[in-house]
Amino acid sequence: MAKGIGSIEINTNKGAVFQEFDGYELTPNPLPERRADWKPDPNRPDRLYYSRDSGYKRVKVMSGKGTGSLVLLSDFSSIFIGEKLEGNYLHVLKCNGDDVVGWIDAKASGMILSEIPQKVLASLIPPKVKEPEIWRYGVTPEEGNYMYIPHMKTKDYNNPQPDTVVLWKDKPDTPGWLRTTPESHWLMFDLLKVAAPEHSIIYYVMAYAYHYADNRFWTDLKNKDLHRDDILGLNPDKECFYVKNSITTRGNTVEILERNGTEARLGGIDLSKPLPYAEDILYKPEWVHLATQQYPEILENGKPKSTHFPSLKQTVDGKKEKTGTPFPRFLETSYANTYGMVSLIGGQKTEHVNLSRWV
Repeated sequence: MAKGIGSIEINTNKGAVFQEFDGYELTPNPLPERRADWKPDPNRPDRLYYSRDSGYKRVKVMSGKGTGSLVLLSDFSSIFIGEKLEGNYLHVLKCNGDDVVGWIDAKASGMILSEIPQKVLASLIPPKVKEPEIWRYGVTPEEGNYMYIPHMKTKDYNNPQPDTVVLWKDKPDTPGWLRTTPESHWLMFDLLKVAAPEHSIIYYVMAYAYHYADNRFWTDLKNKDLHRDDILGLNPDKECFYVKNSITTRGNTVEILERNGTEARLGGIDLSKPLPYAEDILYKPEWVHLATQQYPEILENGKPKSTHFPSLKQTVDGKKEKTGTPFPRFLETSYANTYGMVSLIGGQKTEHVNLSRWV
């Protein structure tokens, strides 16, 4: 295990003292002071790798390097994180967030393989500051105009599904896809850390790959395997990957910047400006949404059961629970359809998820 680090560059806004972000006041402290209690993972591996099949095929995890017994036949489009590469074979530690130990042929036809950059492994992790809790509710900011996207009773499926809402259709004059930046990759990575502090660096890399880089709900299509990703170490000489900014999930709130009938331009993070710190925007509905999924089950309160995405889990009341996985909202010029949204007043409480078990 690596012990200690040299100088590393991990600041998402490159050390700038950023005091104002589109009217939202941020604490004007430079990184070393405001994150003085953030530390590298003392048990981080010397090397770490990311792999998956580019064709969304199932992958065999074996007990030996191409030999031995079958440990797991993965689900389609599974993501693997491992710490040791020997020839064609990657020693796997995690598959889709679960602990899975074995070997895969990471250089077989169609497989993607990249080494996680050292500055990612050595990046800082915040300390635990409170007991974990499931983020069930949001509170509308006192100033500005906001609308809430409620959960609906639609149930034409048998298994949990992303509770997706299309805000506007992807057309040439209203593109739904937005190209990310290297700085935004670090912001997303830091959002996972502040949302679930005290996990290992391996856990955060896995969560980033599972939720942001490879999530078919948010970043599918657009040939993402050919694009740059600064956390996963993919294609550093190419342009950054896209996200589909024209979708979100129910249970979230959007900021309305201007209206045109039933359409509105929504607020979000402006990628052309210095980016905020993750800890300043987490659980702020104008900047960050929490991804939700919905079940066919209707609970006693008459609403469908809904939970957070499984990307981040923490122990709550003695059980592993989905406590809320953030994804940032980026500023767009396209107008969203507000049909079905509910207007809010300042300080109003909104429901992110509807759970069958209270904790």
